[in-house]
Amino acid sequence: RNMPAIAAHYLSFYGPALQHNDSDFRRTLLVMRYEDLVQTPQEQVEKLRTFTGLPLATLDFGRDPDPGRVNYQAETDYQSAWNTNLYGKKISFSRVGSYKDVLNEKEIRQVERHCRKFFEAFNYEPAA
Repeated sequence: RNMPAIAAHYLSFYGPALQHNDSDFRRTLLVMRYEDLVQTPQEQVEKLRTFTGLPLATLDFGRDPDPGRVNYQAETDYQSAWNTNLYGKKISFSRVGSYKDVLNEKEIRQVERHCRKFFEAFNYEPAA
């Protein structure tokens, strides 16, 4: 696997926003880690509610969300790469850290090196 290319593709989505120097623009961004959402969902949703002004108080963390109307028969290979068995389910800590089961140590180090600024923005520590 070409981890530098994968990291560059990933950063092409998030890099422009995370590296933007305009303080007015930066105030329109809320950085929230999935790990924090699954560990302290009420606290994180309150942050999101305060930030967006959306009425999120009625969220029920005890049930699976309604994933909407998705025609899985028409799903393409590209779309299936983003879906996991957790899609449409309530938030779960079960997959946090599972990258260690997929990537070897060299690949993890490459991702950490190429995504260093992203890791810093989200307060991620290197794996080891």
